[in-house]
Amino acid sequence: MRKIISRVIYRAVLLAIVLMCFLAPTLSFAECAAPAPICDTYQQAKIVFLGEVIEVAAPKAAPHALRVLFRVTEGIKGVSGSHLTLAFARSSEEFHFVKGQQVLVYARQWRGYWFAGCTRTKEAIATDPEVAVVRGLSQGQSGGFVYGEIWSPTTEIRSMAGIRLKLRRDGTPLVVETVTDVFGRFQFPWLTAGRYSLIVIGGDRYRDAERSLDVKENSGCIAVQPFRLELRQP
Repeated sequence: MRKIISRVIYRAVLLAIVLMCFLAPTLSFAECAAPAPICDTYQQAKIVFLGEVIEVAAPKAAPHALRVLFRVTEGIKGVSGSHLTLAFARSSEEFHFVKGQQVLVYARQWRGYWFAGCTRTKEAIATDPEVAVVRGLSQGQSGGFVYGEIWSPTTEIRSMAGIRLKLRRDGTPLVVETVTDVFGRFQFPWLTAGRYSLIVIGGDRYRDAERSLDVKENSGCIAVQPFRLELRQP
C-alpha cells in the first residue's frame, strides 16, 4: 500500500512539473536576441499603443515592480483613454522607460504584472513604419503584410543579413525590393490583392530561389514558408 501511494505521489509531482513547463507562461528572458516578427508580437500582446512616458516610479509597497504612466497618443490594441498606468515586473523589464520618451509598446500580462521585455517595444513616433503595420493589423487593412525568413544549413545566421529579395506582381511592372536583417528575416509592406512571385537573389554565394504567393483582400499577416538556400557549386 505504501509503495502504491509513493508511486501516485511521484506521478502527480512529475505531471505538475510537465504542466508548469509546457502550459504556464515562462519568465525566462534569456533568448531575446531575435524579437518575434511584427505579426507574431502583435497577436501575442494584450495591449499595443503609441504614447509618451510621463512618469517612471518604483512603489515602496512593491519593490520588485516599476510603475510607468503613459500619455496614450494612439491606442492600437486593447487600449482606451488618454492615460494609462502599467506595473511592470522589474525582473522582466528589458526595455528601460525614460520620462519624455515616445514609445511603441507591446505588452502582455501575467500574475498582475505587465511584460514588455523580449517584445518589439521601442522608441517610435507616429510615422515609424512599424506603427503603420500594427495600425493596419488593428484596422483590418485590405491586402496582406508578407514576412518570412531565409536560412542555410551550411551558414551562420549572421551571414544571412543583406540578402536581396524581389516581389513582383504577376502581369504588372510592379516590383518591390527588400533585404534580410541580421537574423535572415524579411518583410514587405501592405500589398494589394493579386498573385506575386517572390524571388531571393542569392548573389555569388547562394543559388537564387523563387516562390509564388497569393495575396487576398483580407489576408492580413502572410507568413511565408522559410526559404532554404543552397550554396552555389564552386
